Amino acid sequence: MSSADLNDTHHNILKRTEGYNYHTFFPIVGKQDEKTIKLKFKVLAESDAHLLLSPCKHPDIGSPVYEIVLGARNNTYSTIRQCQQGDDEATTDSEESLVSPDDWRKFWIKIKKNKIKIGRNGKKAFLKWKDSKCMPINYFSVSSYNGAVALWILPCFKNKDS
Repeated sequence: MSSADLNDTHHNILKRTEGYNYHTFFPIVGKQDEKTIKLKFKVLAESDAHLLLSPCKHPDIGSPVYEIVLGARNNTYSTIRQCQQGDDEATTDSEESLVSPDDWRKFWIKIKKNKIKIGRNGKKAFLKWKDSKCMPINYFSVSSYNGAVALWILPCFKNKDS
């Protein structure tokens, strides 16, 4: 099985997001039909850190994607959705602040076939969901929500074509 592990990279990038918009899309390389995607990142935000995993660059609002929201509803709630601002497929409530405006928080995401797991650095998954289909993931992007600012440290690698 091939693996697109975004942690085996040459460098990281710093990305600032403000408001709800996915502008910059980063490619995920590897064999699509058999890959496991592993993504580790850091985020600094008061709430509402959004990450989009997509088959294509710049998907339409109703297009099938995986949208992961960390620290919504005043930093007490996280979810996985199947489209942007769609219905929640899996949720979790948290009494502790999941994201922080003062401390970089480390997270990981693992997608293997149709199973998605999300966790904090060094800990077990706090959010899991199994899709009934297997969606190809070729790109990812980050955002925040209206009125929210987030800073991201994201893994980056050179595309095979560059």
